Amino acid sequence: MKKQWLLIFLPLIMIACSILGTKPAAAPVADEPLTEAEPAPVDTSPEEPTDTHREEPAAASLDISPTGPWMLQVASDGIYIRDETGHNPVSLPDSAKFNSINLYQNAQGEQVSNISIAPQGGRVAIVEVEDEANLKGLNLYLLTLPSGKVEFITLLMGAGFDALSGYDYEDIARKVAIGSPAWSPDGSKLAFLAALESPSLDLYLYDASSSELTRLTQGTEPLYGFSWSPDGSRLLFWDAASYDKSIGVIEAEANAGQPRMYTDFFPDATANFLGWRDAETYIFYAWNTLGAFNLNAFNLTTGESESIWDGYFTAASFDPKTRTTAICLNPDEAEYNGQSNGGLYLLAASDATPKKVAESCGAHLAWHPLSEVFSFSDGDQTYLLTTTGEVSGTELDDLPLLTSPGGAWQYKISIPDENGYTLLYKLENSGEFEVYYAGNLEKMLWQADGRRFFVQEKGMVHSINLTKINLIEFIEDVHFVDWVILK
Repeated sequence: MKKQWLLIFLPLIMIACSILGTKPAAAPVADEPLTEAEPAPVDTSPEEPTDTHREEPAAASLDISPTGPWMLQVASDGIYIRDETGHNPVSLPDSAKFNSINLYQNAQGEQVSNISIAPQGGRVAIVEVEDEANLKGLNLYLLTLPSGKVEFITLLMGAGFDALSGYDYEDIARKVAIGSPAWSPDGSKLAFLAALESPSLDLYLYDASSSELTRLTQGTEPLYGFSWSPDGSRLLFWDAASYDKSIGVIEAEANAGQPRMYTDFFPDATANFLGWRDAETYIFYAWNTLGAFNLNAFNLTTGESESIWDGYFTAASFDPKTRTTAICLNPDEAEYNGQSNGGLYLLAASDATPKKVAESCGAHLAWHPLSEVFSFSDGDQTYLLTTTGEVSGTELDDLPLLTSPGGAWQYKISIPDENGYTLLYKLENSGEFEVYYAGNLEKMLWQADGRRFFVQEKGMVHSINLTKINLIEFIEDVHFVDWVILK
């Protein structure tokens, strides 16, 4: 089937399947169709300590695979656990209070929500928001699979702390807190921001094995973000009140002691954080009203900051998988700022300095994790940039060739067009590429063996079987979907 014929009939197939789709059942149904200077310690504890304990409900008994992987679906009426094919939905008891809330996009362009899934261990952190309109009533829970046990960990806002101090935009700070829970790389510890013992956000650590909760910071400045080191041994954090000029490093342990603080990186600017260049260094840059400038790599062990790029630049983007940074300085902006280094540059994790790969570029520079390629503008045109430095157009022949899990299929994914429209092409035995998906892709999941992929789009998940081009099934009422992995 040629791709033009598929594009004609694909909407009709989707409409027909949508009519046949069913809402997930409350119990498993066999073969059911898929219907992110050291401060002195201060005593900021309130007179009445916050009671963070609650009576634990009995663990649910879920009729699901004991080993997974499991598909976690958050719907309007609660959480459902599905098998690796997306079938057999099992309702998690008493989960209707858990809604999925999209909060903001992080530096890598990923959507941050109130749900954080551990890389392994079958653990899911969920922040319940009782008052979504005002972002209040914040409670942190832990869901563990395959047992289905749901445990209350703590409040995120202590009793009596109705307002956060030290923030110009409290609603943004609350969103940061709600989206802050982040698992260590091995999935054993959960770090998050909370105002439990003072009305400003501090960094806390929860050990999932021992259920031990530890307050790591007691600074006078409220925090605004943090990141795990790639080896999971340390946490890098930054504050809000000094406009991100202070960076702290602390061991990710219950007895970590006082953090090491580093200040005044950019006296007249705000720091913006891109990602980890390696296990020891984190890339960040300065920003003020004139734009972005001075890309640096901060070393957690030495506390030293190494300059990667001096002067202004137009845009920067980061690939967390290969730890490659793309940097654009528009030639006109370079001339305006008295710089002679206009162009597009690429900095690999192993490079000491950025390498020039194109003479010109525009303001739009982005990393596309599904396509595994950067895109950038130049005038009215959009181009692709691979992590190895090749520049090309955006046609099918220009897209990187990717391999599905298990190695069974090769495919390509276009970058979204101006309307957010994305195409997925599969390489057939004939050597031709056929379109297997066309739409406004929000998230994509692969089945472990690569036989299916799942696409979240507009409150639904499309299940597409790569062995049968005309077989498209649907899961309806999807606010959030992702895999939960045991090991």
